[in-house]
Amino acid sequence: MAVVQISRIQQRRGKKNSGTGLPQLASGEIAWCVDTQELFIGNGSVAEGAPYVGNTKLLSEHDDILTFIDKYQYAKFDASIQTGVNSNFPILQTVQQVLDRTVTSENFGVLGDSVTDDTSAIQRAIDQLFLNPSTQGLERTRVRLIFGPGIYKITGTLYIPSYATIMGAGKEKTIFSFTNNGSMIQFTDDRSTPDERSTLGIYTTNLNQARFISITGVTFTTTASTKVGWQMDAVRDSVFTDVTINGAWEHPVNDVMTPYADSRAIEMNVLSEVVTCERNVFRDVELSNFAYGVWSDMDISNNKFNDCYFHDLYQGFVFGFGADLNSPGIEYGPRNTVIKDSQFYKIYRQGVLVYNGSNNAVIENKFADVGNGTLGNGFATYAHIDFRSMSTLGIGNSAINNQFDREDEMEIGNNYISTPYVPTVNGYGLHDSRTLKQVEVSYLPAYATNPIIRLPVPIKLQSIVQGHSTIGYEITYSYRSATQTQSRFGKLLINADVANNTIQIVDEYEYTGPSSRDANLEFKAQFINTDSSSGTDTLGIYYRNATIGDTAFMIYTYKALSFNQIV
Repeated sequence: MAVVQISRIQQRRGKKNSGTGLPQLASGEIAWCVDTQELFIGNGSVAEGAPYVGNTKLLSEHDDILTFIDKYQYAKFDASIQTGVNSNFPILQTVQQVLDRTVTSENFGVLGDSVTDDTSAIQRAIDQLFLNPSTQGLERTRVRLIFGPGIYKITGTLYIPSYATIMGAGKEKTIFSFTNNGSMIQFTDDRSTPDERSTLGIYTTNLNQARFISITGVTFTTTASTKVGWQMDAVRDSVFTDVTINGAWEHPVNDVMTPYADSRAIEMNVLSEVVTCERNVFRDVELSNFAYGVWSDMDISNNKFNDCYFHDLYQGFVFGFGADLNSPGIEYGPRNTVIKDSQFYKIYRQGVLVYNGSNNAVIENKFADVGNGTLGNGFATYAHIDFRSMSTLGIGNSAINNQFDREDEMEIGNNYISTPYVPTVNGYGLHDSRTLKQVEVSYLPAYATNPIIRLPVPIKLQSIVQGHSTIGYEITYSYRSATQTQSRFGKLLINADVANNTIQIVDEYEYTGPSSRDANLEFKAQFINTDSSSGTDTLGIYYRNATIGDTAFMIYTYKALSFNQIV
């Protein structure tokens, strides 16, 4: 029946939480609870047509509307999805519950407008989510803190604890702009509170050290040219992806300028061999405009850098510089680091320099304009990869299948015939160059003046220890004549002792073609001093070919096992 008449409405007022409380109201009767600021109306009796006896709450400005919306159902109109035990009992949630699952920086007053100092608000968000004393350590607090696109002005170090997950919108979209002289980020252990930060010290253990952290989709920039970007103090089992760390350091105009010692994009520190930086993964991370990209003197281990980009740096990786191979935490230097599928560009000195450390692998990376002081390969001075360890603990480092623009330009052709071939890989270590190169072989009854292939020897600008300057080359080649019915597949084994100026070369091959021409192609190796200064700087491979009318191409690749102790 339609409503055709409204009787006089009765009204009550009183306290809901004292005395007899809210009574059963008559049909249409209104009651105002003065203590809780709530408004109710009586349902009426079932005989009058009410679905049930009771009171119905009316919304007012004092109510949170989200708590009353309790009928949210995931995929409500998709009959193929059943959220409850059966289709008659779907899972219902309040909107408040649904919204609370996603935590954004705006929830804590972070603006990201490039003008407002967001330091305190960001730190408050991190502290309340991950360091709240009432919930710290509980799995339900391990949420994702999401930052939208914007520029977030930061004037102080941000402290990141265990289990923190920070997600931005992507590189150059979510930008943390740091305008102070401290570290951008410092990772802290579990003893930290919002009021007191616990940094690496004697009470840091493997159980409370910073761990299981995730940072993705952000750019960090700083105007400080003398400070650390990320100070990773004993961080383990963490993942960093789609991140840029950009500093304010600039290339020196000459090599006399000393870079700022603390200008490090990432510094990895440890307390001991047990409480260490380990099993961290850096993927799609870009480091630029610092003196040093990644720096660690200490016993870090099993960290991986994949698909990263290092550019406009003084040096890329510097490992084990301060390791004395005796004191706790610096007994071994970095070990088992993997640097793979990454790019190094415009690095003033070495892309990877290992003073002390073992079993570090540099695999399938690309190096361009590295070790030249940014002046090009005609001014090559430093190795792209330098394994300089001076102890037996420094063995096992390897460089496998990397691509170097210096090799492409200096090994073949005449562009740099009078330029020293400074090694792409130097020191103790294996260099496996699987990049195929091609040279032309023709009729040449006597060895030519210029080599067909040039290979590097230890850097002569540095002092070489007698008896510790041997390079072993294994050149795998395939020769096929275009004018004769003959081909050859073989290996040139070369032992070059730079300090003693001696070379041995052995050619092991399989040949098909007329037996009379089997030995017509011969090779020799000799040291070259390309720039007429003291000491040799290049190893030349020469050939002679007694097969008249022969025109052929030879493709090759090589491995180098160096034993070059330099001081």
